[in-house]
Amino acid sequence: MINTRPTLETDRIVFISDKSAIMGSSMRNSAGFVFLFYAGLCVIAINAQVDSGGGTTDTATEHTTAEEELLAENTVETLVNLICDCKIKETCGQVTVPEPQDCYDLLQQGHTKSGKYTIYPFGNDGPLLVYCDMESDGGGWTVFQKREDDSVDFYRDWDEYREGFGYIGSDYWLGNKYIFLITNQERYELRVDLEDFAGETRYAKYDHFRVSDEATNYKLSLGTYSGTAGDSMTTYHAGMAFTTKDRDNDQHSTDNCAVVITSAWWYKDCFRVDLNAQYLHGAHDQNWRGVIWDAWKGHQYSLRRTEMKIRPHGI
Repeated sequence: MINTRPTLETDRIVFISDKSAIMGSSMRNSAGFVFLFYAGLCVIAINAQVDSGGGTTDTATEHTTAEEELLAENTVETLVNLICDCKIKETCGQVTVPEPQDCYDLLQQGHTKSGKYTIYPFGNDGPLLVYCDMESDGGGWTVFQKREDDSVDFYRDWDEYREGFGYIGSDYWLGNKYIFLITNQERYELRVDLEDFAGETRYAKYDHFRVSDEATNYKLSLGTYSGTAGDSMTTYHAGMAFTTKDRDNDQHSTDNCAVVITSAWWYKDCFRVDLNAQYLHGAHDQNWRGVIWDAWKGHQYSLRRTEMKIRPHGI
C-alpha cells in the first residue's frame, strides 16, 4: 500500500543544503515523482559540469560560486529553471498541484461543502465522480454506498457491482474496483451512518477498512469497532469475499446468499448486516429481509437511510 499523503504545509519541493539530493512530499502523484526525479538529474548534471572544469582559474571559481548561490535560494522557481535548462519540457515553467485522490484531499484544499466532486485514485485510468461528505465527524469522507429510497434496484450482477451503478448523491454503489483502488492508497477507516423511519440515527466506525482486488473477489478487511449502532460487521463479515447473484463466494453450504436475500454483500452464511438488500419500510414480518443492521434494529426492520464512507485513518 502507498502511504505518502502530502499535507498543505509540506506539499512543496525543498533543496537539501549540501545539494546531494532533492526531495518532495508529493510521491502519491506519479507526475510529481517524475518531476523530482528529473530535477535531481539536473542538479547532478550541473554539479558535474562545475566539478569537471579541469582547472582552478578565477573564472571557474566564480562560476562555481554562482551555481552554489543559485542552488541555495531554495525556491520552486530555481528548480523550474534548472529543469528547463535540462530541457525537461513536460514540467518547464509550471509546478503541478497533486490531484485529489479522495475527498479528504479535497477538504485539505479548502472544499468544505458536501456534494459531487472529481477525484483521481492512484491506479485509475482517469477522473472519478464521487459524493463527498464534508460535514460529518470532521468531513473528508468519500461515500461509496448510499440508500434513501427504493429508486434504485440493488439486486445486480458481478459486473455491475464492479463498475458501480445508481445516481451519485442519491442511491448508488460506487463500484468495487474503485473501492479497491481508493482503500489501497493507504490505511482508511470506515464510517456507516444509519437512520430508521422514526428519524433516529446511529453510526458505526471501524478504524481500518480495505477491499482487496478482484482476484480475491474483493475480500473485506475490517478493524476495531466504535460507535452507537452496535458491531454487526466484525465477527460475521470481516474476511469475507463479495457475493452477487451470478458469483457465489459465500460460505453457505447449499445456497447463494445473494439470491436468497436478493442483494449482494460480503456474506458468510449469510449475514448480520446487509445494506444492499431490498428496500422495505421499517418493521415487517419477514425474517432477514430488508436493509438490516441487526445489532441496532434486529432482523425484521428495514432501515430508511444508510451511508458507507471512507477517509484516511487517524484524521
